[in-house]
Amino acid sequence: ESTTQITKALLDVNKTVDQNVDAGLFATIGGELIACVWHEGTGITFFRSTDGGVAWADEAVDIPSANGPQGVAVYPDIDGEDKLYVGTNEGLYIVDTSPSTWTYQLLMPMPNSNDNCRRMTIHEGSLWFAQGVDHSSPAPIYKLTVQGNSRLIESGFGLSYGDGVTADMLGPVRWMKSSGDQLFISIGGGTVGGSTGRKARILAWNGKGWHHMYQHSSADEPIEWIDVGSGDDGTPRLHFAERTATSAATAKFLEQPLVNPRSGVSIKRAGDGQFIELPYYDLGMPHESKNFLAAHVSADDLTASHETVEFHYGLNGADRDTVDLGDFTSAVSKLQFASGAGVSAKDIGILLKLNRNDSTNT
Repeated sequence: ESTTQITKALLDVNKTVDQNVDAGLFATIGGELIACVWHEGTGITFFRSTDGGVAWADEAVDIPSANGPQGVAVYPDIDGEDKLYVGTNEGLYIVDTSPSTWTYQLLMPMPNSNDNCRRMTIHEGSLWFAQGVDHSSPAPIYKLTVQGNSRLIESGFGLSYGDGVTADMLGPVRWMKSSGDQLFISIGGGTVGGSTGRKARILAWNGKGWHHMYQHSSADEPIEWIDVGSGDDGTPRLHFAERTATSAATAKFLEQPLVNPRSGVSIKRAGDGQFIELPYYDLGMPHESKNFLAAHVSADDLTASHETVEFHYGLNGADRDTVDLGDFTSAVSKLQFASGAGVSAKDIGILLKLNRNDSTNT
């Protein structure tokens, strides 16, 4: 227990069991430990420790905010010195901890949300952070890079970019974790006064786009934190905790989250019923009907006894799971629409279900 404590009773009322609250986050800057704490009704206040948390000193500076700290990171500013970046309900702040009286500035205002900048992180020399959204919207994601005497904030990295995403991928970003050349995020899984039917996911950015890593087996439960580490066997693992109820969570991991599947490394994943949802194709002519004749697959080493790929589709914006055209197998690489006569539509959306009925899960 610290000899000099952080100020007590900063929260207005007693907190109850299983209540979610953004009470505080830690950061290390200049060799000092910083506690960013919610002073409810006032804002976000800061305490500093020079001895690893044995004694705390109040920095007597408060960022006005309707919620506690939602993300914190240490990153340089245009003067070349590290600063404290704090994500709040109101947006992204930068805090200068070098003067005797700390100063702060609202760097990027955002629409008020308790998910703005949630668990933002540094990835490949830039600060990545997400804008908070409701449970029925795709999350925008930004990248802040300090270059010389300028701050460059880039957009277009979020799930709101381009043609959009499947409904299960709607909702706020809850955690970010950088490892190597990949950035992992957990998204979605929340409810608004009842079930949304959406399942939380973990996605990975590898410089070419967002890729699916894992989906929660149950709807309306978030994946609360993610981290990358290895045990005494040296095997990299993506660890995460998924809520299973209001008062319960389960810790899980995925082995070898950083390798390319073509590397030859055995990668274990959930074995059966995984799927790939492809964008709706209109062949560049969204207002004209086309005739879709056949579907083909090029797959390595499908095994006749236990590996199949189901081809499902929907026409003219219909759900991708509307029609089951058939299965690709080790012997079948082509499926025809309407026995070769084809189907007419302005666009087609495709869902591939990957089935494996043995126990290896690789």
